[in-house]
Amino acid sequence: MELVVRVRDKQDERNVYVRLTEAGVKMKDKAVEIPAKLFCSTGLSAEEAILLKDKLKEMLNTLENI
Repeated sequence: MELVVRVRDKQDERNVYVRLTEAGVKMKDKAVEIPAKLFCSTGLSAEEAILLKDKLKEMLNTLENI
């Protein structure tokens, strides 16, 4: 499944443009929905999710400084 296509610039072949194919666009559109679906499946309220995220960031920072 090709998700991107690479096209060289006709004016300057050192430049290569990367674009999504139709399959790539479809996958991107599906991927955008993942965070919301994941959040809904946790059963957490928005406030609880924010608190959890903040605590996890604190833990990560603490672990990085050990």
